[in-house]
Amino acid sequence: SSFTSTPTNPQLTQLGDSTANAYREIEVGDWGETQGIGQTCTDSDIWLQRSEGVDYLTGVATNPGKSDNITVIEFDCLTNTYPASYAFSTQQQAGSHVHALGVDFGGMDIGDVDEDNYKRTIRLTKRNFNFPREVRLSSIVPSEIDITLGRLESNYIKVQIQKKGVPAPGYKIISEFFYPNRVLVTGPVNILKEADTISTSPIDMSGITSEQNRTFPWAVDLEDFISVARDGKYVSVPVQCDEKINVWLQVSEQVDTKVFEKVKINVFHPVEYDFKVKLKEEYINLSLKGPKLMLETLSPEDIMAYIDVSSLRPPGPYNQSVICKIPEGLKIDGAPLEAHIDIVEPTVEPISETK
Repeated sequence: SSFTSTPTNPQLTQLGDSTANAYREIEVGDWGETQGIGQTCTDSDIWLQRSEGVDYLTGVATNPGKSDNITVIEFDCLTNTYPASYAFSTQQQAGSHVHALGVDFGGMDIGDVDEDNYKRTIRLTKRNFNFPREVRLSSIVPSEIDITLGRLESNYIKVQIQKKGVPAPGYKIISEFFYPNRVLVTGPVNILKEADTISTSPIDMSGITSEQNRTFPWAVDLEDFISVARDGKYVSVPVQCDEKINVWLQVSEQVDTKVFEKVKINVFHPVEYDFKVKLKEEYINLSLKGPKLMLETLSPEDIMAYIDVSSLRPPGPYNQSVICKIPEGLKIDGAPLEAHIDIVEPTVEPISETK
């Protein structure tokens, strides 16, 4: 089989033996590829629809493919020729494109070459399905599907980091950095015009701690689709981008402040301390700052607060600094605490005489 572009100035391309290359319909129109030739060119690309498996010369059953396959053979404006020959293959070949639309249908048409995409509604019939003989098709819902063929284009689009899950309790992500922040994406031209970003595959944050900081950067894939808003709904369209995104995250313990009420003040002095100590207030409220998880597990009974009166002598009163023994990693939030105390001589009871 072959195709000739015009009777006056023929351009020939061999489409292969009919036993393996059978087509039922042909159209001519611009596929939409870009060729910088600096002048006008009528880009008469060939559009072919595969047959369902019959050699159209002999009528013998063959296995050339399904009628959902649309093949586009490009016309080269630079050389003013088609490829010398073409044999169908599902593998990508230079100067051609094969599209498996996923459903058999009876015919095709191509849209205006000035449009970014072409939409068509395909009616579904029992010819579109290959059920066993014992299965009877009673109805098809929906009975029609819409397909869109779009011109491909490559544009640079911003990258958006997508995360899922949360860090371990008591930890949070305080900063993030990724590179590159823009990537070259290939997809339908009308979608790329509307798209603002392309997302990475979801990065799992579940249970991470500051221990993960030493493992960055992580190499993350991009999604193979872009979502755009259409009529109040999000539509996802396949795109291609082979870039990987390097991601750095800084994970840190969450810092919080907590007030511990009624922490008892202990009094330290030598065993042979002959004076009496009177505290104006026996309890204090202590504000601590540090890792949130540590604060949540701490209670007032875990805190040792005391004053040392070993060097104090009557008379008082005194303002004595309160010393607090707290877990490492925590610190007192606010001004240093003081206790108001009196140091007095012990009362000596008079000795009564017995007769």
